[in-house]
Amino acid sequence: MPVPKTKPATSMPQASTPEPASHAMPEQEEFRQHVRRLTMSAVREMTRTSHVQGARVVDRSIRGRMHFQSSWVSQRAPPPLL
Repeated sequence: MPVPKTKPATSMPQASTPEPASHAMPEQEEFRQHVRRLTMSAVREMTRTSHVQGARVVDRSIRGRMHFQSSWVSQRAPPPLL
């Protein structure tokens, strides 16, 4: 025996301003691309800063060694003349 089909007692609420799906997807893609560009820029800047700081540490280390060696060399007696 077939059962009669009835509509649900409550209606499904609809959005007050329905937007087509075609508008939502490009905006989401645009936002995703924007966030990706920001992230890439931040990583690039952090990498650059890290390299600059590392170079400064190496530079200070080399200068410190040069200063130490120059003060050590100046304290030594001059080589004898032959």
